[in-house]
Amino acid sequence: MSKPLAWRSQCSQRRSLTAASVASVVSILLNVPRFYDFYYEKVQIVQNGTNSELIYYVVKTTEFRMHPTYQLLYLNWGFFIVAYGIPLILISIMNWSIYRAISNLNKTRQIMSATEAKEVSLSKMLICITIVSIVYTVSRLLWAIWVLNSGFEGIMWEVIDVIGMVNSSVNFIFYCMFGQKFRQELRNMFCC
Repeated sequence: MSKPLAWRSQCSQRRSLTAASVASVVSILLNVPRFYDFYYEKVQIVQNGTNSELIYYVVKTTEFRMHPTYQLLYLNWGFFIVAYGIPLILISIMNWSIYRAISNLNKTRQIMSATEAKEVSLSKMLICITIVSIVYTVSRLLWAIWVLNSGFEGIMWEVIDVIGMVNSSVNFIFYCMFGQKFRQELRNMFCC
């Protein structure tokens, strides 16, 4: 969508499969250390007076997970970079390129076909949805950093949850604003 009118020529099945494969391999490699975080221990309890025993398993933390370097580099900084840093940077760059493409198209709007105008409208809708998602992600990130540094949680987790619910439900509003076909189907569904 960074080039709204050229996506058909750039998106192929081979490129999609390559991107999905690379993402899968990177995800697996990033999570390999997690297999060494915990272990389970078998605990047997013999009940007095009866010849039965109770067996259960307790999950325990490994020394590897408790190591301060692992916690700092992998659990904190690694998570920050993978969950927040890289996605926010990529989404911002892609949205900026979409915005620039739409701005250039608006200058030459007279020569746009109806299909191209629909694609531009879809791009605008996706930018709005992404901006709301970025606001949610950044607010959650800033709050998590503040909690880690101060140790105080307060009521802000509830506020972050409300922002998350708005993030999840605002798509309907954007579909109504930008999607003529969506509005028409909605009218048909409610027989208006």
